[in-house]
This record gives sequence, structure tokens and C-alpha cells, in this order.
Amino acid sequence: MANSKFRCLHCREYFQSDSVLRFPAGSFCSLQHAVDYGRAKAQKAKEKAQKATHKAQKAQVKAGDIRHQHKLTQSTVNRLCLILDQGKPCISCGRPDQGGRMRNASHFKSRGANSFLRYDLRGLHASCVPCNLYQSGNIEGYRSGLLERYGSAIVDYLDTAPRVKAWTAPELIQMRSEVSEEIRRLERGEQPSRNWRELLQTNT
Repeated sequence: MANSKFRCLHCREYFQSDSVLRFPAGSFCSLQHAVDYGRAKAQKAKEKAQKATHKAQKAQVKAGDIRHQHKLTQSTVNRLCLILDQGKPCISCGRPDQGGRMRNASHFKSRGANSFLRYDLRGLHASCVPCNLYQSGNIEGYRSGLLERYGSAIVDYLDTAPRVKAWTAPELIQMRSEVSEEIRRLERGEQPSRNWRELLQTNT
């Protein structure tokens, strides 16, 4: 059409059709704008590729960063612990579940000195904040709580289990994937896939 107008992809202005240059990439008001548009598009593509490469490299570094993997995995296992213990009293003193920030995931054996048990849910239970933070876990009460809830078998296991485990990043990533799947299962309202307190297999 004689009066039709086309918009230049580069400057975004409208021009009469008979003055527009058409290329496979689009219409332009001048050759210079076509060149500038191509250069700008190529630069954006390059920057996007660089960002993707940087993101992948950053993810790779984090995947190999054992401290970072421990942090992520502990947070995920703690979350499963608190979900499993919803409605149950504090393992150390019997205080009723008050939910929210009043509950912590508490280790029976300190995770720093007992890395082998760090992620074993038989030694990780919901505790009230006063016991966990202000009484260093209230371990004597914790022991009594374990005996009352499970009997002596778990306590004997925790007391005699190896202390040190040199976790690898792939092990932690795999564990976190399995625990995250269990969390999603429970949040859907389904039953646990297993009894984590009795049947959890420890890694050696």
C-alpha cells in the first residue's frame, strides 16, 4: 500500500514503506541502523551467554564447596526433622509444641564433634528454644526423652556410633535431593516413605 508505514527495529520510528530497507531480521530506516541493530543484538547474545557461563561456573564452584553443601544439607534435614516432629513435645523437657520459632532441630551428639551422626534423624529431634539454645541441648533430658520415646536401642546406637565421617559434596547433594523429596511428600499430606527414626541407613 502506498501510504503504509513500517517501524524501524532500531530507532523504533515509523517511515513510509518506500523509504524502508527490508532484511530477514526486519525493517530499518537506513543501512546504518540495520548494522547497529545487528551489532546490538549480537552484543546482547554475547552478554547472555557470558551470564549463563558465569552462572554455571558459580554453580559448579558451589557444588564443590563442602562448607556450602553442609549448610544447605543441614538446613534441609532440619526442616524434615521439624515436620516429622510436628505436634510432638520437646525431646529434652517435654514442653508442648508451640510451633514456629519456638522450635529448633536439636542434635543429641554435637554435629561438630560427631560428623558421622550429623544428618542421622535418630539423633536429631525437635526441641524447644530454651533447651536447645540456652541449655546446650539439655542433653540429659534429651537422653531421657529418647529412652521414653524409643527405648534403649537408639540411645545405645548413638553412644557407640563412629564419630567422624568425611562427607563429600556428591553425597550431600544426593542426600539433600532425597530429603527434599520426602519433604514435598509430607507437604502434600502423604505418609512418610519410611520410618526415618528407625530405618535410616547411615553412610560409612
